[in-house]
Amino acid sequence: MQWYLDNKGRLRIEVGKFERNGVNYHLCKDDLGNLLWNGTLSSHGHYHNNVSIVYPEHFPFEQIRIYILGPQLPMINNHIHGDGSICVMRPEEWNPNWTGYTMYLKAMEFLDDYYSGSMSSTYIPPLPVSPILSNRNDRGQSGIIGFIKEVFRPPW
Repeated sequence: MQWYLDNKGRLRIEVGKFERNGVNYHLCKDDLGNLLWNGTLSSHGHYHNNVSIVYPEHFPFEQIRIYILGPQLPMINNHIHGDGSICVMRPEEWNPNWTGYTMYLKAMEFLDDYYSGSMSSTYIPPLPVSPILSNRNDRGQSGIIGFIKEVFRPPW
């Protein structure tokens, strides 16, 4: 059974985070009943018109997946998978308190690192594909990405 059918309070929190922060994404369902946010992201002059943040069936105990599909990023390192998903953290770093909005910010951070050339090439294995992820950066970045990293730093 999908998580949002049993946990309507968490669903309200998830929707509220996107609405309060002015993120213009649309909440929809895929063919398997998984909830997902669809929208756009841009970084360093590169525009992605099809970005999906997909909640797994057993959210929050499974990590949310992020797909950048339009245009899809080339697989130049192990952080970008063939299905269009990106790896923003190791699976053991997932925290059930993180939200879809947190993953939206992680996608922004990912694209900033990708297009600025500061992305690590360390191998992080892909998550298993469900039937239908962060090393904190200590480079002292400034601006909005640095701010986001400080505000949403995991509590551990």
